[in-house]
Amino acid sequence: SLILQEHFGENVKIVGEDLFKSKSKSISGITQTTRLTKRKVTKVINYEISNWIWLNHQVIAALAVLVQYRLVRFIPLETNESAGEYSLLYDKVLLFMRYPRYIYFIQKKFGNPASLIIEELLKSGMGLSHSVIIGAYQHLDKKNDGNLKELRDSFLDLVSESYIVQCPEVTDDPVPQLRVNMSDSLRLPDIELKDLKSYIDKGTGPIDESSDKNYWTVNTDRLHQSFRDKILIDAIERQIDPNAAECFQ
Repeated sequence: SLILQEHFGENVKIVGEDLFKSKSKSISGITQTTRLTKRKVTKVINYEISNWIWLNHQVIAALAVLVQYRLVRFIPLETNESAGEYSLLYDKVLLFMRYPRYIYFIQKKFGNPASLIIEELLKSGMGLSHSVIIGAYQHLDKKNDGNLKELRDSFLDLVSESYIVQCPEVTDDPVPQLRVNMSDSLRLPDIELKDLKSYIDKGTGPIDESSDKNYWTVNTDRLHQSFRDKILIDAIERQIDPNAAECFQ
């Protein structure tokens, strides 16, 4: 609960605690036990349109945040398929404590631009490729076309190595389902430098329609696999020799 409060505030912590105590709950069930009301307005990011929207229901706003960061699972109710029930993925919540390690690992393996990309995605939960790159670019002390290209190339490298993956598609069902399109998930995004530079120079305006419109997120499973591989390689190098470790890689 302290992790949720630190990253998302009191309301998300309250909803997360309520879901942790239950196997699963509907929105009405969460509202009843938490007693969160519609009086306070909360600002969240919508998964499908990536715009700021206003939600005047505290429980729905908190759930929207948890969904964006993939911290809850939701399925249709058995008694009403047009309503959903939510369950907390508490193992995912604990991964927040590993975020510094993720960033450090990517920095050592791919360099500083890639670590900025990963940090930006971890902070937002998910994002369009252009938004993530521009967000990382804004954190640079020295801004130029060369740095922008490095960030674009780093994003593509992370996708090709599966450290960044596409978010599942959202279905049009009454209770939306998340489906992975395997053919699209293996395709590198189309990121044009001229679009990035135009957006940064103007400060406003949409990215060109031909550019990547998919949402991307950090693949923590791939990071954990790399951590395990590193432990095995280090153990082989200690027990045998560097050549054996090199062969294992």
